[in-house]
Amino acid sequence: MPDCEDESAYYLRFMSMYIDLGTEVVLKVFVHHTPGKDADSFLLSGPIKKKLLQLKNRKILNEAESDLVLTSAPNPKAFDISLLTTLSINLLSERLTPPDKGWSNPPKNSDESISADLLRLRTIRNLIVCHVCKAQLPQWRFNNEWENVEKIFLRIYRNIAPDEESELKRRIEKYRFRKLDPSNKNKYDAKLKEWQHAISKVQQEVEDAFKTLKDIDKYLKEKSDRYERYIKLLVKGGRFVISSFIEDNVKTQNKTLEDVIKEREDYVRKSIDNQDHLHILYPSDQGDSSKPIDMSTWDITLLATVLLQVLDSSSLDDKVKRAINMINTARQNYAKAAVVSLDSDEFAEYSSDLKYSIRLLSGYLDQQKQIKCEEILSECKQISKSADAHQTYFNELENQSLKIKSIQQIYTETVKKTKDILHEMITHGINFEHEHVLELKMITLGSDEEKKQLGETVLIEIWREALERSNNSTEFDVVKKEVSKILTEIRKHKEVTGVAVKQKCILLEIVCSSPHTVLDLLNYFESAEFDQSVCIISNELGYLCNTIFTIEANVTLESLKEIYEDRGKYYFLIRIEYLFGP
Repeated sequence: MPDCEDESAYYLRFMSMYIDLGTEVVLKVFVHHTPGKDADSFLLSGPIKKKLLQLKNRKILNEAESDLVLTSAPNPKAFDISLLTTLSINLLSERLTPPDKGWSNPPKNSDESISADLLRLRTIRNLIVCHVCKAQLPQWRFNNEWENVEKIFLRIYRNIAPDEESELKRRIEKYRFRKLDPSNKNKYDAKLKEWQHAISKVQQEVEDAFKTLKDIDKYLKEKSDRYERYIKLLVKGGRFVISSFIEDNVKTQNKTLEDVIKEREDYVRKSIDNQDHLHILYPSDQGDSSKPIDMSTWDITLLATVLLQVLDSSSLDDKVKRAINMINTARQNYAKAAVVSLDSDEFAEYSSDLKYSIRLLSGYLDQQKQIKCEEILSECKQISKSADAHQTYFNELENQSLKIKSIQQIYTETVKKTKDILHEMITHGINFEHEHVLELKMITLGSDEEKKQLGETVLIEIWREALERSNNSTEFDVVKKEVSKILTEIRKHKEVTGVAVKQKCILLEIVCSSPHTVLDLLNYFESAEFDQSVCIISNELGYLCNTIFTIEANVTLESLKEIYEDRGKYYFLIRIEYLFGP
């Protein structure tokens, strides 16, 4: 039988045993711990109904689960293992001793309490859902999880129904070896799809959150406050002064901006090449032509184009035009400025040029607008206390459908340039003058912040354990395997002289003494093999911590810039070789 058929059979066996017997086991736990072992009356009691409503409002119970438990005649025998586990954890806290590490953490291996076993069963449910799309389970995982589940079921029965333990063991064995009927899969499809839908919804929320993650956070080791304030000044201050100039210019003509743009259409179409700008000024679907133009939606590049090329700019002196062009250039090079911001001296020139241009233009505006401009300049000096305070300004720059390089494109170019210089060094046999540190930054996002932090802590500890070549625990075997795989790939180079991990996000520092090693590692971090390991680690940590967990890993711009900026020394050595030979 082909491997895929074997894995499908393993999946069907495990799924059927877990859902059928697991529901019975957790139902027995729930009933056993309710007062008088009367689960029906327990669910109908006033205090419990109040708790159930709270669980619904906190979205711990979904709509379907809420309907089942809040009916006038709840029937616990109709509840699935997932709902019964949730109810046991949240309603029986006074009767069910919490796990040693609490309800929010993966239980210790040594904790064999019923509460710890409930957490383990919930984690195993996530495993089933993870494999539901392919409906396949590898043999090694099937054997591991079957053994785990069997131990949990029997241990629970030993505590609450010891007389029934041997019968349960017989039934478990029957599920393992009974003849498979593929049509049985249909029996479980609805339940699996329900679980998958609930988890997919949360997964999508995490993916959406990753899409809003700023490129500057992905590629830079640390948050750059000076760059964020520069972007805010560029968007808020730059737009304000150029928009104000347009308004003043139009007023002098006693026309509306719409009229001026319409009158000069032939000239504008001949003199402006940017099709994005032309489409905004003259949309194919004109709609209501009397509708006023909203300049607040325009990009700075379009505002500058309208002021200098559409309107009559003959009255503007050269200093004003230079200042407008400087702001326009800053907008076009906003992503490049992210790299420049790593050098405080070089970036100071960028920042002072922008401030000078905004101040110069504001000097031509009326007093009220000058005051407003000074307020913006003052506001952009302040360091924000909120992590997301500047997100609006980044979104505005990145969401414009203009052919302007993004930070991600600048990052990609920097990686390529770094690789090019490394290739040249290798070709000409030139080594580093000193060791370089390649930094791999791993950003995590999760559906639950507390559990995400837990996942990060677990991953940091696994990295440290792997780096020290120790094995202090038997937990998290799959994560350890992938971390070791990545570390083996890094350490196979004898020129890697040190590897360390820091909990600043998660930062892996790799000390390299040769260009060949750096180049190999850059290629490895871009490979499908590395991506697969990161994906497995993400899924496994989410599975173990009962949350959706995603990791994105990139080499930091800082470490690339350090190598690339040394190119002057290396180019000099290469030039010497060309002149005099090796």
